[in-house]
Amino acid sequence: MGLFARGNIHADGLFDECLAVRAPNFSGKYCNVYFVPTIVDPSEIIKPTATANDDQRANLIGILHFLGERFGYRRVKPKVSRADPTSYIFPSVSLCIPSSCSSSDLGEAVGQLIGRYVFGGNVSIITVTDDSYCFVDNPPPPSFDGPDIAVM
Repeated sequence: MGLFARGNIHADGLFDECLAVRAPNFSGKYCNVYFVPTIVDPSEIIKPTATANDDQRANLIGILHFLGERFGYRRVKPKVSRADPTSYIFPSVSLCIPSSCSSSDLGEAVGQLIGRYVFGGNVSIITVTDDSYCFVDNPPPPSFDGPDIAVM
């Protein structure tokens, strides 16, 4: 089922295709990022100044910028958290990243995109990532037959 269909709040990516990615210095790493809503203390709210780069963006950041202007244009410093037992109940998205990146790197990057905005007056999003939410393909050890073992 698609995202949000019949209560699905997890946007899962292509697990097998991600783990099949191979390059000379890295492989694919499949990671889940959870989004936990939190109440923002009014003293944390920052009134940003617009820059030329903000006006030229036509991607997700631009959309969030537009929504921020439309609904109050208030931001906070992004927050990233580690896993806890309740993380699984919140919405998530799965991403394929290089194995050389850590879950902390991913959390910081997603937090910069999503976690900077204040919604509904005083709610912001905490990005939750952890190494336990990331998966890499460990190739099976080489198999040895009788002649190989005899030579060793």
